Amino acid sequence: MDSLIAISGRDFVLMASDVTSARSIVVMKEDMDKIMELDEHKLLGFAGEPGDCTAFTEYIQKNVHLFALRSGITLDTHAVGNFTRNELAVALRKRPYNANMLLAGYDEHVGPSLYYLDYLATLHKMDFSALGYASFFVLSTLDRHWKKKCVVLACGISTLLSRFPAVTTQHSEGSSVIVFPGQFLTLCPCRSSRGCCPPCVSSFLVPVSWCAA
Repeated sequence: MDSLIAISGRDFVLMASDVTSARSIVVMKEDMDKIMELDEHKLLGFAGEPGDCTAFTEYIQKNVHLFALRSGITLDTHAVGNFTRNELAVALRKRPYNANMLLAGYDEHVGPSLYYLDYLATLHKMDFSALGYASFFVLSTLDRHWKKKCVVLACGISTLLSRFPAVTTQHSEGSSVIVFPGQFLTLCPCRSSRGCCPPCVSSFLVPVSWCAA
């Protein structure tokens, strides 16, 4: 019962998710973070079986850090996407992970990137994407309203939130992360050590200066 949405613009990637861990009618927790930080410029959002998602995404995170420590080279988003796809393909023939993911990142010479990965080791670069229950109605809406030349952050947030008012009214129950050229910020009151927006904000349309880098 996951919902993960991501859209990319000319100079940013916006990713939002719910924070509920539930099975059938049982809600086990309401503070589950489904967006993982890989490094300063990359995020990995996931949806699927909680155990598989946690184990696999942590495995990817630690290996990305290990490669950077060993070589002194930071992998770009495309390289991380291909590494993740390869690990999914290997696991598919041994012990499959029931995990679907969205990889968002910003690279200096490439710009923003958004990749879709599913449990069958499919990798595809996307302009927008969604996972879980949200994808049943979100994808068609984003296909209609997404703009390729969206350069202002507020434009991307407006595209997302103006079409889905429930996200705006329930923002305190979810998490939303934006990847910038040099940083990423969480636009959700008091939910991240990397940034905190005023509690009075009800639409996410906040100046970047309000958030702590």
